[in-house]
Amino acid sequence: MAKKGFRWEFVALSAVLTLVILSLGYTLYDKVGVKNPLERSLMSDDAIKSVTVKRDRGVDVLEIEFDNVEDFATSYAAVEETVRERLGESYRIDVKDTRNEFLEDSYLSIHYYLEEASVRGNFGDMIESCQTRLSEKGLGNFKIVLDESHIYVQMVDGENYLYAVLGRTGTKTGG
Repeated sequence: MAKKGFRWEFVALSAVLTLVILSLGYTLYDKVGVKNPLERSLMSDDAIKSVTVKRDRGVDVLEIEFDNVEDFATSYAAVEETVRERLGESYRIDVKDTRNEFLEDSYLSIHYYLEEASVRGNFGDMIESCQTRLSEKGLGNFKIVLDESHIYVQMVDGENYLYAVLGRTGTKTGG
């Protein structure tokens, strides 16, 4: 006589198979429907050499290597707008460049002025201090640009270049 009752094995197997299919479907959608088109879109920009999209603790991380451009701030803002349209607010952009020891040392000499200005909003003092320090270092080819949410630093030494983006944390006011 056949055993009557509920077959838990079939229920568990169905649940596992459903989870596997849904996970594969989401991964495929994320890779083919979101990340690959985003990478292609970004790579169509002449300012970008390479793009790598990774996932780190629930956040999409885009490693973007920029070419030596005339205006890094404008290039970065365009990239950030494209990324925000595709991914929403859950992303991070890591900028790659061709910095050398001289550029790194020059950047470190002004880093504290940049950080202070990002919090206190004393951008005039920041620009004066940075120009003085970079002139002392012998670096003449640099730009420091502000917009409503970032400070962009662009330094060039021959074929090498350094790009940095700092958030303006202390300048927002409520109302």
